[in-house]
Amino acid sequence: MARHRVMNLTTAPRLLLIAATALWPALAAGTAAAQEPETSLSAGPEAVETVMTGRIVDVVGIAVEGVTVKLFEDSYFVAETATDVDGDYTLTFTHAPASDNSIVVWYLPREADLVPEMAVLRESFKSKELKLLSPCLPRVTLETTVTHDVELLDEKSKLSSLSKSECFKGAKKS
Repeated sequence: MARHRVMNLTTAPRLLLIAATALWPALAAGTAAAQEPETSLSAGPEAVETVMTGRIVDVVGIAVEGVTVKLFEDSYFVAETATDVDGDYTLTFTHAPASDNSIVVWYLPREADLVPEMAVLRESFKSKELKLLSPCLPRVTLETTVTHDVELLDEKSKLSSLSKSECFKGAKKS
């Protein structure tokens, strides 16, 4: 009889941070699965166009140029852009408001000392039920126009910020 390990859900936020840190170089470079934009899973007559804009700065408020901004819908790569010299970005994509797909955005800096960030635009019912996305990830309201500014931190600042946040309250330390 096969034995299966069950992940302790209190460790999930830490595992997500570790996975994000481990995966970001591949995502930034464009892996085989994320090289060409896929047709949105939400394409169709009920699909609406969304324009997402924002500014990306570092911990001292200086604009970060060249950050790759990638949008995924149910793990499929949909769209990407990069920040300009002022740290500004514009990302245009389509989605179906009635669909039950998760939509997330990754912010992948070129600088090795900055930690990638992720934001949740929409979380599917199944994802919520299984608690797949960390409560530490920011949730952004998905509308036809979205503004989301991001502060990229170095690893020490990011860990300090997470340790002070409410999202880890109740999680057991190992």
